[in-house]
Amino acid sequence: MSKRNTIQKQLILNAMNQMEDHPTADEVYQKIAASYPGISKATVYRNLGTLTEDGLILKLNVPGAADKYDRSTHAHYHAVCSRCGKFIDLETDRPLRVDIDDTAMKDFTIEEYTILFKGICMECKNGQTENTSNDVFNIEFKKSKGEKA
Repeated sequence: MSKRNTIQKQLILNAMNQMEDHPTADEVYQKIAASYPGISKATVYRNLGTLTEDGLILKLNVPGAADKYDRSTHAHYHAVCSRCGKFIDLETDRPLRVDIDDTAMKDFTIEEYTILFKGICMECKNGQTENTSNDVFNIEFKKSKGEKA
């Protein structure tokens, strides 16, 4: 049974295509509600879930912050600026290789993984953004063995 392509789904896809960056569900709702005040948050949230399940958008789980959504569904990585919170798509021709000791994973089967890089965007490096707080996200990255903190 195919799922219906409702007006609400189309509104969400249109809003996401108009928005730069990777919006949160609330940002998508605010964008749509500006033109269609009768739409509810529940409708937007539910349809974002359906669009994610259907593979039309990606849901990005962000530690310490609201989940974000991405209209680009092809294989790519993401980076977040630790100063301004900007999300950036990172394109690569080669997938990253993740080495995990087989003995450490003997009781676990990995089905998928997400990598989120943290750094400083070009605008913040050049002093073009106002927010210079390092507390945009409460993300802690563990250093690998031998790497200095």
